[in-house]
Amino acid sequence: MTCRDSAPVHLAIRCDALAATGTGHLVRQTALVEELLARGHRATLFGRCEVEWARQQAARVGLEFVEPADDFVTQMLAARCDTLLIDGYDFPASVGAAAREAGVPVVAMVDGDFGRHQDADVYVDQNLGSFDPGKANWLVGPQYVLLRDVVLRRRDMEPARNDPPRVLVVFGGSDPFGGCPVAAELLLSVGLPVEVVAIAASPERRAELEALAVREGQNLVILGAQDDLPGLAMTCDFVISASGSSVWELACLGIPTALVCVVDNQITGYEAATETLAVPVGRLDQLRSDDEARDAARAALTRLMIDDDWRAELRVGGRELVDGEGRTRVVDVIEGTDRRPWSAGLPPAPSQQGPWVLGTVQLGVPYGAANHDGQPSAVAARRLLELAAGLGATHLDTARAYGTSEDALGFALRRGLEGRVGVITKVRPLDELDEVTSAKVVAAVGASVETSLAALGTDSIYAILMHRWQDWLRANGAGAKALEGLRAEGVTEHIGVSLSTPGELLLALADQRLSYVQLPCNLLDRRWLEPEVMAAFDARPDVIVTVRSVFLQGLLAVPDHARWPALEEVSRIRVALPDALEAVGSSSYAQLALSYVRGLPFVTSVVLGAETEWQVRDQRALFDVPPLTADQLSLVRAIVPAGSEALVNPALWPR
Repeated sequence: MTCRDSAPVHLAIRCDALAATGTGHLVRQTALVEELLARGHRATLFGRCEVEWARQQAARVGLEFVEPADDFVTQMLAARCDTLLIDGYDFPASVGAAAREAGVPVVAMVDGDFGRHQDADVYVDQNLGSFDPGKANWLVGPQYVLLRDVVLRRRDMEPARNDPPRVLVVFGGSDPFGGCPVAAELLLSVGLPVEVVAIAASPERRAELEALAVREGQNLVILGAQDDLPGLAMTCDFVISASGSSVWELACLGIPTALVCVVDNQITGYEAATETLAVPVGRLDQLRSDDEARDAARAALTRLMIDDDWRAELRVGGRELVDGEGRTRVVDVIEGTDRRPWSAGLPPAPSQQGPWVLGTVQLGVPYGAANHDGQPSAVAARRLLELAAGLGATHLDTARAYGTSEDALGFALRRGLEGRVGVITKVRPLDELDEVTSAKVVAAVGASVETSLAALGTDSIYAILMHRWQDWLRANGAGAKALEGLRAEGVTEHIGVSLSTPGELLLALADQRLSYVQLPCNLLDRRWLEPEVMAAFDARPDVIVTVRSVFLQGLLAVPDHARWPALEEVSRIRVALPDALEAVGSSSYAQLALSYVRGLPFVTSVVLGAETEWQVRDQRALFDVPPLTADQLSLVRAIVPAGSEALVNPALWPR
């Protein structure tokens, strides 16, 4: 069935690429993703990766390995996936069963007897000789082989003809069982002139290949992992490979193939393929030391090297069996599954701001003394934001003045993030007004908010703040009144201001209209602990207090390597920080800095900026540690001296 006009699919793929199990599962899933993307669908890859080549192949189709959570179904639903595909033999049946119980249809990849235990709605077994139960939800046979674009676009190319023969020996992206050196040694031991192109999947395999004896008229070329293996195969007269997913790529291209059965899960496919499609070389364990098996393998390889007519028959047979339309047929079925709306069963959007707010200034401009990676692309920003939301960040902090930050957030919100996080934005600073009148201020605030709404692709925002305290006061508070009006219209739930000093805070908390403040604070900044300031906090428990600059432009996160300002007090502070770290048992300086601020009684949340996904994951780990207790806070303050205003305010640093 073809359902290409159906609603877009968001496919969750559960698949690993491990050194011990190889990369074949991942390779065929990249082929499926290419077909999905061509039809306007999406995919998210949940799995573990130990093979860098596999990571690169996933990235080629826009995928990154997302570490599966213990509660995988909740994680998958939070990513707004509506269909699950499982490709791996070791995943328990409970993976599919839990997804189906949550209303998500499941597709399971099967290879003979392996994978059949999975609880699924649709089963795909692309192997020859597999048992076909004859049910509509079982897709069995090579007509369902998943092939990549890099294979399909070469299907009509002419085969290679070399003299002497050129033979590719390849056993996958990791070759965990060492098949390549064994097969290459057998081929060279035939003694005929040949050029052997062997793929060394690891330094260990390369060393084994380099130790092989090469006779007169023979040449051994050792290469690393190849991004375009089909292209390399097309330059060769035949290929020796494991009996895995690469068999189908080679058959589709019409490249004669000699197969080695490496592991038990390949037996069914190996026996069926070598009846009509490929040349049997033998089982890897026997080829290492069994003389009879090795002699039979040499005989088969010798015939392949000298019999042009036989190779031609193999070319024709492979191309007839594998027509390259398998992925089209599988995606047709996926499109036709009865998928639930993405929102069904999703965790509700946060009703209250949690402790972790993700700062997004880095998504709009290169920012900060500790910024090393620069501004990410819109696609990279979307992945970063989705990751943060999935890991527990409840809100995103942005501003009209943060370059293209709001545009990056809007791109992500429109592609699945909406409803999962709240947004806090700030009005563009009003210091560029040519005339400070009530009308001008109201118009500027309205224009800034309207532009923010358009960039974010929404009609309401969790909180709207003035970017500076003086803007709250301009024209007798015209800007504040404008924000009041927007709140009354339902455009925002909270209004407030981003502050810089305790003096500003005291004035702000005295204004009953605002319910949100953002301020800079860190373990060196003791200004916010003055009795008058603490009393003002106590009097306004209704106000959300979000703290920024907890790492003081990165200085407190990496004090030993950061560029501190040239101030006399710095040396005393840097000497004291290791003692404080040890005294409270923090695992890192960043942990110490964050746990300290989170322990302050007036703090609701902390905003941390990020420009890479690994930073987001590191932040999640930091928030997993509880805030410091009151006694620990006192201990840190006793050990680490307070910083002067010249130090805690980066605007005052010597340039």
